[in-house]
Amino acid sequence: MPGTEKLLVEYVLDPRSGGLAVVQLVPEAVGGDGGGSRSFTRPYIDLSIPSQFAHYDKTGGRVIIDFLKETYFGSTGYKMTRERCAAFFDDPSHFLL
Repeated sequence: MPGTEKLLVEYVLDPRSGGLAVVQLVPEAVGGDGGGSRSFTRPYIDLSIPSQFAHYDKTGGRVIIDFLKETYFGSTGYKMTRERCAAFFDDPSHFLL
């Protein structure tokens, strides 16, 4: 059935800077090696990825937060207030424990 396929989160690194360039959902069957690009997949959104590949990756931080906002809240324009962040992080269903 369409739309029921398991998805993975693909992280693509910028070959010049080494920082995070793109985060996207890919079907599990396609996931894994990104061909010639420097990419990898995880079954979850890992907010630590930008700092794992670059000491200070402002662009990568924006890329992953925009992806999180689009994926969970439907828009990159979703305002993450203190209260909304607290509600999100207080919900254990958002995390692998």
